[in-house]
Amino acid sequence: MGLALEENLVAYDLSFETPLDRASVTDLLVEAGVPHAWAEDFELRVPSSHEEQADQIFDQLADAPDAPPGPGAEAEDYAEVPAGASASEVAVGALARLFDAADRLAHRPTSRGAAQELNEAGALVVSAPAPGGFGPAWWVEVGQLTQSLMATVGSASDDDDEFRETAQRLRTLLRDSV
Repeated sequence: MGLALEENLVAYDLSFETPLDRASVTDLLVEAGVPHAWAEDFELRVPSSHEEQADQIFDQLADAPDAPPGPGAEAEDYAEVPAGASASEVAVGALARLFDAADRLAHRPTSRGAAQELNEAGALVVSAPAPGGFGPAWWVEVGQLTQSLMATVGSASDDDDEFRETAQRLRTLLRDSV
C-alpha cells in the first residue's frame, strides 16, 4: 500500500527480524488495511495516523505462540542476511532464486524443492523495498504474484492450470531482470 509523501510517518526497524516474520507483518498490515512501505535496510514505515494499528499488530505477533513449521520454515535457516548487506542487495540476490523456482513450478507445481526455493526466496523479496533500478509498480506486481504462489504452493497439483499460469507470469516478469 502506498504512502502519501506529505504524511507524517512512523518507522519500525525490522532488520533483526527474519524474512518470514517480515512477510507476516506485511500480510497482517495488508489485512488490516494499514498503508505501509518498506524502506532501505528493512525499515517499515506507516503513517502516524495508523501507528496504533501497527503497534497492535506487533503486539499480536509478540503474543502469538510459536506456530508449527510450515512449508516455508526452512527459509529461516537461509534468511540470515550477510553482514553489511542492504535490503536491496538481499532482494536482488533472491530474484534469481525466485525466477528459478517460478520456472520449475510452472512446469511441475508439486516440486517440493521448487516450493522450498519459492518460500525461501519469496520471504526475502516480499519483505524488502524495491531495489534501485526497479520500478515500484513492477516490484509490487512481483510481490503480489510471489505471495499468491506462496499461499497456494502447498495445495497445488500438477494439473492446476491457475497455479501454473501464475508461476509463468512471475517467471516472465522476472526473466529480463535476472
